[in-house]
Amino acid sequence: MSAKKNHCDKTELIIFDWDGFLAKSLQVWLDAFQSGYSSFDLRPGNAEISSRFGHWEKAYNLTDSDDIQKLNEVARSKAIPQLESVELYPGAKETLNLVSSLRNAGHLSGAVLWTGSHRDAIQRPLAYHGIAEIFDLVITRTDPVLPKPDSEAIGYAAKYLDLDVRPEQIVVFGDTDNDVLSAKNYGARSVLFLPPDNLEIYGNDQVSSFEALQPDFMVRSHQEVYRLLLDLTGQNPG
Repeated sequence: MSAKKNHCDKTELIIFDWDGFLAKSLQVWLDAFQSGYSSFDLRPGNAEISSRFGHWEKAYNLTDSDDIQKLNEVARSKAIPQLESVELYPGAKETLNLVSSLRNAGHLSGAVLWTGSHRDAIQRPLAYHGIAEIFDLVITRTDPVLPKPDSEAIGYAAKYLDLDVRPEQIVVFGDTDNDVLSAKNYGARSVLFLPPDNLEIYGNDQVSSFEALQPDFMVRSHQEVYRLLLDLTGQNPG
């Protein structure tokens, strides 16, 4: 685990990403978009596809908005059935149990899930894993807030939960540039999650571009996320 800044300000609000941070779903989306592109007789590589994750208005070798919409619709139709029981990253359940414990003990004021996916892509997997109740608020692409990397949803979450918190008391966890930039745009702190599986999908060049944004923390596993949460909330005995 690496850090760019100290963290003397106790964290009060955490915001978790879904795809690529809690849900091990990147390969599902990769395969789904491969199917979508094949309907246009296109065969982009993994890097060309994954670089557009979260940037749904863009596509490899497609410029017409109707074609891009069709691509996204085909990909979603392929992915959603597989996402219902999508695997979580090793240790993610323990991370979420810790979040629940910290909040119940008064060491954390709020926990939010903020995803670039539509609501219908995450409702069933949240229920399947029994983790929906851990979050005070779930924000999706379907909701009337600007998507990442805009920071509107962060302010919305703090207001919705009626929290009087400074930006530096908010920490955004995710796996891409969108997560880091949304935190920076609000003045919050960011945690970039880069486990080996994600590195394989994103590729070295894209990962280097994520790291160049200088997130406040970089972690490689949920074991590191767990320890960082204890540290950020002042509960690390070490």
